[in-house]
Amino acid sequence: MHPPFPRVTEDPPLLAEQVNDLLDQARIAFNGYHLDDGHRCLLHAQELATTSRTSLPHDLLMRLRLTATWVTFDREGPAAALAELDRISEESTEATRTDLIAASDVQRGILRARCGDITGALDALRRAEEYRLDMPLADQVRLVMHRGILHHQCHDIAAARTDFDTAATLADEAGLTTLWFKARHNQGCAAFIQGDLPEALRLMDDAARTGIAMNCGITLLDRARVLCEAGLIREAAEAFHESAAAFTADGVHREVTEIDVDLARCELLLGDPLRAARRAEHAVHQFHRRHEPWWENRARLVQLQAAAYAADLAATPPDLSCAARAQSAHHLINAATAIGDSDTAAAARLELAEALCDGSDNSHDPIHAAHIAARVLDDARSLTQSPHVTARLGYAHARIRVDLARGRIRAARARLARAADDLANTQSRIAGLDARTALAVHARRLADLDLGLAYNSGRPWSVLHRLERWRRAIDPLVPVHPPPDAEEAFLLSRLRQARDDLAHADSTTTAQARADVRRLERATAATRWRARCRLDNVTAHGPSHAEIVDAVTTTHRHGTTVLALLHLHHHVMAVISPPTGNTQMVDLGPADQLWRQIDRVSNDIDAVVRVADDPFLTHLVSDATRRSLSALDELLVPAIQLAGSSSLVVLGGDLFGVIPWGMLPSRRGYPTTLAPSLLSWSRQLNREEQQQPRPPRIVSLHGPGLPHAPAEIRRVLTVWTGQDTPPPSPATRDDLLAGLSTADIVHIAAHGDHHRRSPLFSSLRLADGPFFAHELESRTIRASLVVLSACDTGRGTARPGEEPLGWPSALLALGVHTVIAPLTPVRDEQTAAVMVQLHQGLADGSPADQALALAASTLPLGTPFTCFGGPWQRHLPPPRNDTPGPAPITRPGIYSPSHLASHHDQRTPTDPPTQRRSPSPSATQ
Repeated sequence: MHPPFPRVTEDPPLLAEQVNDLLDQARIAFNGYHLDDGHRCLLHAQELATTSRTSLPHDLLMRLRLTATWVTFDREGPAAALAELDRISEESTEATRTDLIAASDVQRGILRARCGDITGALDALRRAEEYRLDMPLADQVRLVMHRGILHHQCHDIAAARTDFDTAATLADEAGLTTLWFKARHNQGCAAFIQGDLPEALRLMDDAARTGIAMNCGITLLDRARVLCEAGLIREAAEAFHESAAAFTADGVHREVTEIDVDLARCELLLGDPLRAARRAEHAVHQFHRRHEPWWENRARLVQLQAAAYAADLAATPPDLSCAARAQSAHHLINAATAIGDSDTAAAARLELAEALCDGSDNSHDPIHAAHIAARVLDDARSLTQSPHVTARLGYAHARIRVDLARGRIRAARARLARAADDLANTQSRIAGLDARTALAVHARRLADLDLGLAYNSGRPWSVLHRLERWRRAIDPLVPVHPPPDAEEAFLLSRLRQARDDLAHADSTTTAQARADVRRLERATAATRWRARCRLDNVTAHGPSHAEIVDAVTTTHRHGTTVLALLHLHHHVMAVISPPTGNTQMVDLGPADQLWRQIDRVSNDIDAVVRVADDPFLTHLVSDATRRSLSALDELLVPAIQLAGSSSLVVLGGDLFGVIPWGMLPSRRGYPTTLAPSLLSWSRQLNREEQQQPRPPRIVSLHGPGLPHAPAEIRRVLTVWTGQDTPPPSPATRDDLLAGLSTADIVHIAAHGDHHRRSPLFSSLRLADGPFFAHELESRTIRASLVVLSACDTGRGTARPGEEPLGWPSALLALGVHTVIAPLTPVRDEQTAAVMVQLHQGLADGSPADQALALAASTLPLGTPFTCFGGPWQRHLPPPRNDTPGPAPITRPGIYSPSHLASHHDQRTPTDPPTQRRSPSPSATQ
C-alpha cells in the first residue's frame, strides 16, 4: 500500500518542499527501476505544480520535466524523450543555467545508453562534464557512474574502474545508498568485461546482499549475462525470466524486450534455433516500433545466428538461403556501422563470412567467395583480443571455415589447436566443477568442426587425437578444491531441510516446497560459481599425436580395446582400436535412433525393479527388457563385435553414463570401463603398474532405510578381513567425508537419487540427511576406488555442450581413480550378491573391471553396475616360497566411522572394523 500524498497547500515554501520531496522519491524509484512508483510520485508532483495558484521555482519545474523523460522514454520511445530534452536544454541555455544544461546532458547520455547508442551517450556525458561541479552532488554521481558504464562497454576498463571508484566515494559521502549500490554492482560488470567471471559474480552478489531497495530486475539481468558467458545457460535463462518478471511487476516494459534478445541467445545455445528466431523476431518488431536501431540490430543478429543454426540442423545442402543470409548480414553490418555499434558490426561480419562459406560449394567461383569472406573477417580481427571467450571462439570458428574453403588445411588445424588451448586456459581460472563443464557449450561447434575434419581424413588415429584435444580442453588440468565456504554450509543445511519438507509436502504445499528447493540449489551452486582458481605457472596445451599413440599402445599392451563414440552429421560414429591392431571407423547410424533406444532400455529396466514383487509382471517386463537390450545391442554391435571378449575402454562423450554396457548381450560378462579420456585411463594404468604391494585402507558405510544391509556389510568385510563383525550404525556425512579423505577404498550402500536438472545435487541418503555430490568439491579426496551401491548413482546428465555430470564425473574430476556405480535402480538381493563377489575378486587381486564382470556374469539380465574412470587393482605381495607352510594372509586396514574423525593412521588388527549394511530385498536402493 502506497503512503498518502500530501494535500495541496498555498504556502509557497511548503509547496516547493512537498514537490521537491515527491521529485526525490520519483528519482529514487526510477534509479531503482521501480517505474510505476516513480510515475505516481511524479504525477502528484506535477498535479501540485499545475493546480496551485502559487508559482514554483523555475529550476524545480525544469527538474520535474527532466525526470519525466524516464516515463516518456519507456512509454513513448526514445525519440519523444530526446526531443523533450532538447527543449529543456535550449530553455536552460537561454536562462544561462549551466547546472540544468549539464543535468539535461546527463539524462540524454543515460537514455542514449539504454538505447545502445554508446557513442552518442559518451558525447552527451562529455558535454556535461564541463559543468559537472555546478550540479548537485547526486547528479555528479550519476554523471560519473554512467560514464563508467559507457567506458566499460567500450572495453576501456581502466577508465571505467576509475569512474566507479569516484562514484562510490561521492555517493558514500552524500549518503546516496542506492547509487553506492550501483557503483559496487558495476564493479562486477567491469570484472565481467575483463573476462573474470567468478570475480564478476562475487561483486554482483556482494552488492545484492546490501539490502538496497532496488528493483532486482537490473541485478538479475547483469548476473544472467555473466552466467550465459560462463556457459551456465539454463541457470542464465532462469535469471533472465526472473529479471523480466521483476521489471514487469514495477511497470518497466522496455527492458523486458531487451531481455527477449538475451533469452533468444540462450535458446540458441540450448539447441532450439526456431524458438530463438521467433523470440528475436518479436524483439526486432518492438525495437523498430520504438525507433531503437541499436537494439533492433542486436535482435537481428540473433535472427541471423538462428537461421544459420537451423540450416545446419536440417542438414540441407547450401542453397539460396545462404545468399539471403549473406545479404542480411551485409545490411546489418552497414546499419550497425552507421550508428557506431562496432560490436554488433563485428559479430555480423562473422555471420557474413559463415554464410559465404556455406554457399561457396554452390557458387561459380568458390575460391573467390572464400577470399571475400577472408577480407570480411580481417575487419573483425578485434574479436581475437576480446576478453570474452565466446567472442574469441566465434571468430576462430569463422576463420577456420574460411581457411578450409580456401584449402588451407594446415592453418585450420593450427587455429583449432589454439582455440582448444584458449578454452583450457580460460577454464583454469574457474574452480567450480559445474562452471568448468559448462564452458563446453561455447566449444561445441569448434569441436564438431575439428572432429569432422579428422573423420573426413579417413584416419582413425586423427579422430582419437582430436577427441583427446577437446577432452583436455574441458577437463580440469588438476583436481581443484575451493576452500570451504561458511555460506555454502549454511545453504546446504537449509537445502536438506527443504528436501525433507518437499518429501512430506501435501498437494497444497508441494509447489512452494519445490520452488524453495530449486531456489536453495541455485544459491548453493552460486557459491561455487564465484570460486576462483589461479593455477600458477600452468599453461594448457593440447596432447600431441605421439601421446595418443603411446596411450593406445599402452592400452593394447594391457589387452584392452579402445572404443570412442562421437556425434558427427547427426550420426553416432565409432572409432575402435582392438589389441590386434586394425583400428577402424564405423557409422552406427542416426543419433536420434540410438537415443530413443537408450531411453526405452532405461524405462524398461526401471520397470523391472518396480514390479519385482509381482512374478507375473516381472516375467513380462523382463522379456520386454531383454528385447530392448537386444535392439540397443544391435545398434552398437558393428563396433562392439570388433572388441571380441577383450576388456573394453569406452570414451563416450555425452553417452558417458547412459548405456548399461554390462547388460548388453554382446558385452555381458566381459570387462568394460567408461573413461572420461584415453590419456587419463592410460596414465592411471601406468600408475597402477608402478604401485608397490601394500594393504589397502578400507571404509565401508551404509545409509538408513535398508533393513537387510548389515548382513551384506558383514559379508563384504569378511572378504577383506576373514572375520565376522557386528553391524555399525548408519553413517553420517562426516563419516563419508572422513572416509574419502583417509581410505583407499570407500564402499557406501545407501538410497541414491539422480538429479537430472542439477546433476551435482544428486544425493545419497545418510543418517543426518542427504549428502550431495556438490559437497565433494571443497574436500581433499584420498580414495582411489569408490563403490556406490546406490540406485542411479552412475547416471550422468549431459549439459548443453554435451558435457555429462553426475557422481562418477564429480568423483573422477576430484582425483578418484575408479568409481563403480549402477546406471539404474537395482534390486537389493542382487546387489548384495554382486557386491560380495565384486569385493572377493578385488581382494584376490583382480582388476576392478574384470572383478565386476565376473561378479555379474550369473545374473539373467547382466548388471547395471559399471566401472568408471581408470584401471584399479590390488597389488598382492609375491608368494614366499622359501618358507614352509602357507603364506600369511595380509590383512587390509579397516576404519570404523567412530574412529575416522580423530584417527587417520592405519588401524591395528585389534581395531573394530567398519561395518556396512546391504539393501532390503523388497526395496530398491
